[in-house]
Amino acid sequence: PQTVFAGQEFTVHFSLRNTSTTTRVQNLKVTVSSPDAAFLPMGGSSSLFIPRIRAERVSGQSMTFRALPSLEAKPYQLTIAIDYEDAVANAYSSTETLAIEVNQELRADASVPQLTPNMLSVGQQASMTFTIQNQGKSKLFNAKATIAEGQALAPVEAFVGSTDPGTSGAVDMTVTALETAYGPVDVEVSYED
Repeated sequence: PQTVFAGQEFTVHFSLRNTSTTTRVQNLKVTVSSPDAAFLPMGGSSSLFIPRIRAERVSGQSMTFRALPSLEAKPYQLTIAIDYEDAVANAYSSTETLAIEVNQELRADASVPQLTPNMLSVGQQASMTFTIQNQGKSKLFNAKATIAEGQALAPVEAFVGSTDPGTSGAVDMTVTALETAYGPVDVEVSYED
């Protein structure tokens, strides 16, 4: 996939091109690895072997990896190291490095809102409090709680800000009753990665 999440499998497709117009390359050993062991090869080995690539030809390859579940959300290096020989067995090597952006799935939850006082008359104000808990391994940014228009309470928004993994942010909203109603009021919690 274009977006790689921690704990997920992903496939790297790459092409090896022999840019020589006259000479083949042979006995290629291709090793795809991450210096910090962030990615585990799913085939058991991080190397593959190619007998030869003729002059001006391309060999398409792919390898599947699993990103460790404990990875933080950031880019990690993936290195493609190639050891090969020319037609007369002279040894050569080449290395390419690319970045794989790893994301953590965002997980948030909210506690049950508490309203003080717990019953309102039309036009009366009350304090609504609850917490937004970050249950994931990545920071939540710009967290906020919103009561949208068209409900029994006046529209209001409370900004919480950033919430680190394993912590919670407090929401304290002053709400105003607009009309008589006995049904639930929807409070939307939103945040960014």
